[in-house]
Amino acid sequence: MAIGAGSAAAGASTAGEAVTTFGKTFAKDFAMTAKDNFLQQFTSWNQGGLFCRFMKDFGLYGQAKEHYDIWTDDEKSTWEKIKASGMSLILDVFAAKGATTVCFPAGTKVHTQWGLADIEKLEVGVPVLTYNEETGEQEYKKVKKVMRRMTRRMCVLELSNGSTIEVTPEHRFFSNGEWTPIEELNVNDTLQLKDNSIVVIENKIIFPTFVEVYNLEIEDNENYYVTEEGVLVHNGYADANELKKIEERGFHDVKATKNGGLDYADSDALYPIKEGQKNIISIEYSGVYSTDFENASLSALGQKSTPKGYVWHHLDDYDPKTNRGTMQLVKQEAHSGISHIGGCSQYKQATGKSYIFKTW
Repeated sequence: MAIGAGSAAAGASTAGEAVTTFGKTFAKDFAMTAKDNFLQQFTSWNQGGLFCRFMKDFGLYGQAKEHYDIWTDDEKSTWEKIKASGMSLILDVFAAKGATTVCFPAGTKVHTQWGLADIEKLEVGVPVLTYNEETGEQEYKKVKKVMRRMTRRMCVLELSNGSTIEVTPEHRFFSNGEWTPIEELNVNDTLQLKDNSIVVIENKIIFPTFVEVYNLEIEDNENYYVTEEGVLVHNGYADANELKKIEERGFHDVKATKNGGLDYADSDALYPIKEGQKNIISIEYSGVYSTDFENASLSALGQKSTPKGYVWHHLDDYDPKTNRGTMQLVKQEAHSGISHIGGCSQYKQATGKSYIFKTW
C-alpha cells in the first residue's frame, strides 16, 4: 500500500511539474491561440442567422460561450484560464494550430461512377468524379485509400442552394480559381459546383466537437466532389511550406512572393521554349480560365492549345488599372495542389467577379 501511495504521489508530482513546465514554456502562445479560437467560434454563432440559432439547440453554443467567457476574462491569469477550460481546450487549440488533416464526417455524399455514396462506405478501387486541372475536364479516378481519424473541431457551412456541409476547418475548397482552406473563406464567398455554376456561402460556424471523420486518397487528381450538388473539394491541406512540397516533386527555384503567391520565373518547372516562343507573357484578364489559357498560348507559342503536362499560372501581379497580369507556363505537377495566392484572387478583389471554368 505504501509503495502504491508513493508511486501515486510521485506520478502526481511529475504530472504537476509537467503542467507547470507547459504553462511557463507555452503559456503566451497558447493563450493567444485559445482566445482567438473561441472568439472566432462565439462571434460566428452570434453573427449567424436562423441556421446558427437552430444549431444552438444541440448545446454547441453553450460550449463555445463557456470558453468565450473564460478567455475574455481579463481578471484571470493564463494558468487559471487553462485550468478552467480543461484538457478538452488544450486538444481543441492544438487542432486549431494545424495538428490535424482534412476530413468529412460520415454520411457525406461523394460522386462516384455509380452515383452518390457515403464517404465512409467507399472502398479502394471505386471510381470517383474528379477535376483534371491540366485539361479542365472531369474524369473518374479510383480511390487509393480511405482515411479516418477523430477531430475536435468542425466547420458547418450553409449554402445559398439550401444545402449544408460539415467539414474540418482546414479542408480546401475551390473558390475563385484557387484552393482555399474553408476557415479562411467568408460569408458571400463562392464555391465551385460540378456543373460549372457557383454557390454562395451564407453562414459559416466553427465549433468544438469530437467526431470521426473521413478523407480519400485519389489516384492522379487530388480532388473530388461532395454533396448532392457536387461541391469541388481538395483531398489535401495547405502545408506550412508549399515550396518544400514542390521541391519534393523534383522542381527547384520556385520562389514565394510577398503576397503569398508563387513565382516560377527562375524555376526548372518552366516550359522549355523554342526560338520565337515565350513561357512568360502578359495578358489581358478575361474572367474565364479557358480564354486566358488560349490567349496566352496563341501569343506565346502560336497555338491555341496548352502543351500537354503544362498549365498557365496566373502570377499575383494583376493590375486593375490595365486589367493585365503575367502568365507563366509551368509543369502541371509543380502547380497542381499547391496552395497559393494568384492573380485570379486579385482580379476578384478588384472587380468583385469570380473567375469561371469553361462549360463542360
